[in-house]
Amino acid sequence: MDTATTALADARTLSDVTFLKDWRHASARDTAQLLRASLLRRTNPELVRRVTQETAPNLPAKHHGSCG
Repeated sequence: MDTATTALADARTLSDVTFLKDWRHASARDTAQLLRASLLRRTNPELVRRVTQETAPNLPAKHHGSCG
């Protein structure tokens, strides 16, 4: 790939990452957002997995056993 193609690919990836992060935290999801997220899941599942891990809230570990 030449430099311009690499830069364009990097810009698209950055745009996709930014979208996915914003989408995961959006309260209202419109049809266009759902379609784009679905497209990204099919075309770049590794990117979606990385963004999901990066933006997942740090939840405390669940404790199993008696509840008091």
